[in-house]
Amino acid sequence: MSAHHRDDQAETLLLNLMRGSGPAGIAGIGLINPFGHGWLVRPLIDVSRTALEEYAADAKLTWVEDPSNEDRRFDRNYLRHEILLRLEQRWPGVTRGLAKSASLAGEAATLLTNLADLDLRSIGDRPDRIDIDGLLALSEARQRNLLRHAIRQTGLPSPPTAQLNAVLLEVVTAKEDARPLVTWPGAEARRYRGHLYVLPADGEAALATEPQCFGSSPLELADGLGTLELAPGAAPGLSQAIIEQGLTVHYRKGGEEIQPVGHTHTRKLKKLLQEEGVVPWMRERIPLVYSGDELVAVADLWIAAGAASSPGIGVQWNSRPALH
Repeated sequence: MSAHHRDDQAETLLLNLMRGSGPAGIAGIGLINPFGHGWLVRPLIDVSRTALEEYAADAKLTWVEDPSNEDRRFDRNYLRHEILLRLEQRWPGVTRGLAKSASLAGEAATLLTNLADLDLRSIGDRPDRIDIDGLLALSEARQRNLLRHAIRQTGLPSPPTAQLNAVLLEVVTAKEDARPLVTWPGAEARRYRGHLYVLPADGEAALATEPQCFGSSPLELADGLGTLELAPGAAPGLSQAIIEQGLTVHYRKGGEEIQPVGHTHTRKLKKLLQEEGVVPWMRERIPLVYSGDELVAVADLWIAAGAASSPGIGVQWNSRPALH
């Protein structure tokens, strides 16, 4: 719970207006917002600073004043002491009107989110992998709305307007055989086989060079790659004998081979990944499970025939990025 009040809301709205924010930013400070594993509630958001000060004085409450709140070099303090004070003198109750505008903007932002949810479901893809034909069937405004929403859903930073437009102009409309890339701080957008992919920036950053032990506890992979764990009851899965020999996780270096369950001969891993349609930037980042020097599983894609049993112990890749 926090003590944000109506004047804080007015300051936030004005600051976000000057930054060029859309409805979500203009909506300002919410009454209730997710916070960690719970909720942050602001029960005083519709109460003015003046009313709170009067109540505190009548109730003989004491409070601590932060001297930095008087420093007008800070934008919020400048708004509070210079701009809002004059606006209130010219238009008494102005913060009430600004708070109403913030509330209406919040409703508009909710409607845009609902529309983006509908559009994403109609396309039928996950937020980090969007069908380009489905996207292009929407109006330009709905395309931008869907992209903003999808990127928020991934937990990645939202792109500035220039980068969002570049995604639509350079990535979405690129030729099928092109490999366009648009980046912004913390994220990037790519295209492959008719899909738009949004992923963490530096998606090809260096991975662990030393083998990682993999056993009864989930293994935390590199940033943005999720976790790997063993899951009993898979058909097929790794045999108990292979598990007991000990497992390690490596990444591709080139030349790896495996005979997956259901295949009659050994295959080059590079060729398998190409045939499976795995996006190029993920082929070097797929965790490979070894027993000694033997490749026994390629993440949750393939189990080596010589290491398999049914039922067995599967490899489960949680929170993995889009591979196809």
